[in-house]
Amino acid sequence: MSMTNILILLAIGHVLGDFYLQWDKMANAKNESLRWLAGHGVLYSACVAGVMLASFEFSLKLLWILLIVSITHFAIDFFKKYIKWKTFTVDQLLHILVLLAVWRMWGGHIQTREYIENIANYLPIALGLLIIIRPVGLLIDRGDIWDFNNSGLQPTKGSVDEKNARDASMMIGYLERIIAFFLLLFGQFAAIAFIIAAKSIARFPEIKNSNENLQANYYIIGTLLSLTSVFATMLPLGLINIS
Repeated sequence: MSMTNILILLAIGHVLGDFYLQWDKMANAKNESLRWLAGHGVLYSACVAGVMLASFEFSLKLLWILLIVSITHFAIDFFKKYIKWKTFTVDQLLHILVLLAVWRMWGGHIQTREYIENIANYLPIALGLLIIIRPVGLLIDRGDIWDFNNSGLQPTKGSVDEKNARDASMMIGYLERIIAFFLLLFGQFAAIAFIIAAKSIARFPEIKNSNENLQANYYIIGTLLSLTSVFATMLPLGLINIS
């Protein structure tokens, strides 16, 4: 198997462990409680270990990768509470750098299991879908890449109606990116316009109302970032043919 697919498998383990096995309460509480941080560390390590053992033949090199990824993940999460600027983005960049480092050091010395070879062509699709759903959703929601007054991961406060509206908005974003993902995957670039048109019609009263101008701007930013993130995720994974 190519080195690229080995990196993709390591990334799948990271994304599953850091996003899909970490709920909002844990993400917020681990910055204040060592118990929650340790719990996240255990779940993350177990997830990464599960993906690695299911994908690669066991070896000493594989054990070193697991130990380094797990220990550094815990250390980065422990010290990130002292970072007051763009904690979400900085946190993920550091985790990615660790994955790249261990991949460069030992990726060429580990062997994938036989059945992994048969599904190798689907690995980039799996990773792409995992990234565009929850990680990208959280990146946009936290505002790290567009709200320059934002200081990082903060618990969401507000009424039940506000929380329900936020959850519904995030679900729309998930569905929007999934639809865009498959449209781009099958080369239906023009159909992306229908997503923007449908959302614009649904949100037209908010956009038209000058009293809600800020909310309308957030809607436009979120939509454009959402669709751009799908393209930016798929392109390096080789899932878009632009020739």
